[in-house]
Amino acid sequence: MIFADEGVSGETLVRPALERLRKQVRGGLVQTVVCLDPDRLSRKLLNQLILTDEFERHGVEITFVNGDYAKTPEGALFYALRGAISEFEKAKITERMCRGRREKARQGRVLRDFQIYGFDFDPIQERLVVNHCEAEVVRLIFSWFLSPPMGVRGISGIAQFLTEKGVPTKRGAAKWHRQVVRQILENRAYIGEFYQNKWQSSVQGIRLRPKDDWILIPCPAIVNETIFLQVQTRLEKSRKWYAGRESDYLLSGLARCSQCGLGLRGKRISSRGKATAYYVESQSKGCGLRVLKEDVDSAVWIFFSKLLSSRWPRSHNESTQPVYAGQMKKELELLQRRKTDLLRELASLTILPEDLSAVLQAFNERERELITVLELSQWQTVGSEDRATENVSQLLQGLSLPAKRELLRLVVKEAQVGQDSVTLITF
Repeated sequence: MIFADEGVSGETLVRPALERLRKQVRGGLVQTVVCLDPDRLSRKLLNQLILTDEFERHGVEITFVNGDYAKTPEGALFYALRGAISEFEKAKITERMCRGRREKARQGRVLRDFQIYGFDFDPIQERLVVNHCEAEVVRLIFSWFLSPPMGVRGISGIAQFLTEKGVPTKRGAAKWHRQVVRQILENRAYIGEFYQNKWQSSVQGIRLRPKDDWILIPCPAIVNETIFLQVQTRLEKSRKWYAGRESDYLLSGLARCSQCGLGLRGKRISSRGKATAYYVESQSKGCGLRVLKEDVDSAVWIFFSKLLSSRWPRSHNESTQPVYAGQMKKELELLQRRKTDLLRELASLTILPEDLSAVLQAFNERERELITVLELSQWQTVGSEDRATENVSQLLQGLSLPAKRELLRLVVKEAQVGQDSVTLITF
């Protein structure tokens, strides 16, 4: 029986044919393994030794066509050296290939067809050229994201619309996914900045290289830079908005370390069987800030309530109004339409079903919260400070955590958190 892994890297033990061979060895179905050379087992010395030891423990004899590796100290040494040399050769070949690709990229040449929607690859001149039909779709995607037409809402709506209209993807698929649309909206190639040497692949996976290692290849621009920056601003605000909707943390998506500038995320840490909620840095390379969620959220909400009562907000114009306000207004309009439709359907019923009653109650609660949050976002102090405080307190009473978070995002752009302080940066 022949076990061959054609086109699979010899650096890893996770190879289909090799796994079948090992399974049969463990099952006692193999007596002898004949291999051309040790580096055909694996390019890594450690993996070679693991396999030969595994085979021998199951009573399987291993024979190599190119060489006689007797079970002697000399033979074991030679076998180890042969494996080490094979691993070294593999590393040198990989290093030379990478160096050659980097040099080619530094000369401004595109290495291969990266399948970027809106562009075609010219293999003769080794550059990106505009695909005018696809480029028009790209411009529409950017335009629809900023100014959605009737029936097209958000990234998912754009993907659904393109699918319904039968627009093929770059690879010819009939269905567009929201992640593909998001990648288009975030790709700087559309403003003439295509980067190579950006990703590093290994057996462990693919990771982003440091930005200093990226190689910029100029290419034709498809989208105006001003429009591109407006889209990135809205995407960033939307991330913060949606990051907080499913979270138990008041500052989710807003908190940042006041010392090193890294973003903070919520994390529960267990000690002696009890889990405590903290804000911690999202990456390990920061200054190690860790603060209690309960203390931070409580202090922020008390301060924020006073802020609403005294001087915020006077008014918003279109340039400073957060995108979240528009999202909430649309949600309120949609919710009110659905509520009206539900009430029409229930009008003919003499007994209100329990499940529909719960739906209606949820609609009413969400409607009240949205109206309250939007009203507070436009709050202007009228009359005495005591009277303003009383009015705001009445509006804030009974707000759920999601509603508090929504209100906070209409006013606060960022929360800079320190070990003993929190600074709110407003719009």
